[in-house]
Amino acid sequence: MLLDEQTRRDALIPQLKQAIAQSWLDGSIYFQGRSLNPKDCGQSFSASLLVAGNQALPLLYPHFRAIQILPAELNQLLQADLNGASTKFLPEG
Repeated sequence: MLLDEQTRRDALIPQLKQAIAQSWLDGSIYFQGRSLNPKDCGQSFSASLLVAGNQALPLLYPHFRAIQILPAELNQLLQADLNGASTKFLPEG
């Protein structure tokens, strides 16, 4: 019975993903008092989500800068004695 349930679950997951994506596209997005139609942002769930997120990101994080942080650089911040952190974490970085 467990194998039957796992097979049934695996068959239903794509249908669930499709239903969620369609609900997103059929709905409305509300952000800071503005209404946005997801279909105006793109014809697929992923494209629409990306455009909506890119519109909201600068308003949520006005000082955001896209930089790549390596795991070793991140570990520097977790050290008890912070010596010589990467310049990416400094104002000029």
